[in-house]
Amino acid sequence: MTFKYTSLINSGLRGLISLSKFVLTLVIASKFDLSILGEYSLVVNAVLITIFIIGFEVYQYTSRSIIIDPKDQFQYIQKHFIYIVTAFLYISPLFYLFFHFGVIKMDYLIPLYILLLFELISNEQYRLLIALKHPIFANLVLFIRTSIWIYLFLILLKLKFSLADPLLVIIKFWSIGAFISILIPLVYFIKIHKGSFGKIKGLPSFSLIVNYWKQCYVLFFASIALMLINIVDKFVVDFYCEKTVLGVYSLYFSLTSMVFTFVLAGVISVTYPHLVESYQLDKSRYKRELRQFSKRLLISSLLMGLLSVIIFKAYLYFNAQEVEKLSLIYENMSAYVLLLISFIIYTLHMKFHYELYATKNDAAIMKANYVTFIIYLCILVPFTNAFAILGAAGAHLVASISMFILKKRFAIKYDAIRGLE
Repeated sequence: MTFKYTSLINSGLRGLISLSKFVLTLVIASKFDLSILGEYSLVVNAVLITIFIIGFEVYQYTSRSIIIDPKDQFQYIQKHFIYIVTAFLYISPLFYLFFHFGVIKMDYLIPLYILLLFELISNEQYRLLIALKHPIFANLVLFIRTSIWIYLFLILLKLKFSLADPLLVIIKFWSIGAFISILIPLVYFIKIHKGSFGKIKGLPSFSLIVNYWKQCYVLFFASIALMLINIVDKFVVDFYCEKTVLGVYSLYFSLTSMVFTFVLAGVISVTYPHLVESYQLDKSRYKRELRQFSKRLLISSLLMGLLSVIIFKAYLYFNAQEVEKLSLIYENMSAYVLLLISFIIYTLHMKFHYELYATKNDAAIMKANYVTFIIYLCILVPFTNAFAILGAAGAHLVASISMFILKKRFAIKYDAIRGLE
């Protein structure tokens, strides 16, 4: 299937995913108190942080290994999932800290632990399907995990069922979607590797975790800074502002982050495996792939930015009667503009990110991410304290600009060394 059609299908699936998330955000904001939206945002980010720590970016090591050495893909996949199960057993107790410190209510402890396990396994399946060059299948799995349950939840609301605890119901529906999404890729992996299961070696052990950490710590520390830039702001806003203000910020973030989400599905997930492969096989082809990648990023990010504005305008139009909520949204409109510009720049910087990734310059990625994160953290807290969500959005923009500049400089430097300029 050509890039055009693969990208179109992936973008369509991501469109449905983003639409479902956006509609859920709007429904929570419209039918319930904005504080519920703030609490939901904290739950989502707590799950993401824990999954990230457990995963330790091992998928990046596994993905690159599969692309470079496809004949041994089964061994890489089975070792990967043995690691994931082992790491969950050892590391998931850290998730309790969110409950211990009162970030999330203790009532949600058991449901969220169940969700965490299902979400972790499904997320790793999705990532490996991308590396195996099955982006459509991967995004179908993602659609089942992140969207089917939302549409069912919206039907439940449409039927006017009474919800004593809306957030708990959302967590349960989310868990069902994550569990179902595990089954389809599981059948696929069993089918294509059914002759290899007798070759499975290795049992869960802490030494396995340590071995993977030794190989992946550079990628992990590079990615943790990148992830925290897109997550920690919610907790800082929650600390300095009311839950309703956090709800408004979460709305802006959902609207603007769709720029990167769509481009990730339609361009990045389709292109990056070929970028890594071409660097290993044919440097002239690699340079052509990189130029095409850059053009696609620019065009798609600008189009998605325009779409974000159109959707936001539509939201304001259809909720004109919600005077109190809209007054808070209009009052902080500048934060939306800053976040939109930030995510466009953040998306464009992925050209240099994947250039460094394809050429195995993981240390350069880590340096750029950490310098950016230090700058971001130094300004996020005082900016948010002084200017509320406008300050948080401004800090995010500074981080995106810093990331773009640093990775571009590193990419140019290493291209010159390798004669790829």
